[in-house]
Amino acid sequence: MAVIWLVIQWLAWHYVATCHANWYGELGPTADLFEDIYDTKQWSKEGGISPSGPGSDVGSLDVEAVRKFVQSVVLHHTNLNKTVRLADAPCGDLGWIGLLLIDLLRNGYLIAYRGYDIVDVTARGALERLLSSYAHESLSVEVGVLDLTMMGLPYPADVVLVKDLVNHLPLDLGHRVLCNIVASVADDAILILTSNKLLRGGGNQEVRLDNIGYDSRPRDLQKPPFFFPLPLVGTNSLGAWRAAALVERCPHPETEL
Repeated sequence: MAVIWLVIQWLAWHYVATCHANWYGELGPTADLFEDIYDTKQWSKEGGISPSGPGSDVGSLDVEAVRKFVQSVVLHHTNLNKTVRLADAPCGDLGWIGLLLIDLLRNGYLIAYRGYDIVDVTARGALERLLSSYAHESLSVEVGVLDLTMMGLPYPADVVLVKDLVNHLPLDLGHRVLCNIVASVADDAILILTSNKLLRGGGNQEVRLDNIGYDSRPRDLQKPPFFFPLPLVGTNSLGAWRAAALVERCPHPETEL
């Protein structure tokens, strides 16, 4: 009986530890704003379900497009011997990411997933829901609280997914986020980023400081102020780049931009 009790205690501790978010660095002035947007479901008031916005709704066209794109990039542009360290920032409510992890597992990959968000989504039940939904799968999942305007990733990711973030930020702040990420990963890491192909002659429009989070502007990362080169592969809304190709576009790491 004593052995059984010890096992139960260990399982209880492990479950709590797994569903606890690590905190990295300091949070900047936008943290409270994004927390309020998430908690009041501002992004889902126009018919969406996810508090992270309609682009995170399971089964939506956006989610299906990202799933297919990430799978294709991992399958055709990585040489990782079937082991992938995947970082997802911002990870949002984790509502759809389990589908992508299962997709990759079905292709024979071992995935070590690390999700980061400026909002503590773990405290709001997101990680617990994910793990309970896929309890029968061997998922390696951790979630952390991180403000990418303040620092880069604390995880040596092979593939980084940055979906629907820069479009909510002023141009200089969005550029800083991407440069923080580039400075924190290896040169051969692949960044999968939201990048919209704007009409010829159209440029990236500014997001006002007083409208951060609520406003959303298409972002073409090949146009100023980003000046990213052609991606390895891209669609009308996503692109994949090696970090090495972006270093010259990010001369000032972290908060120096």
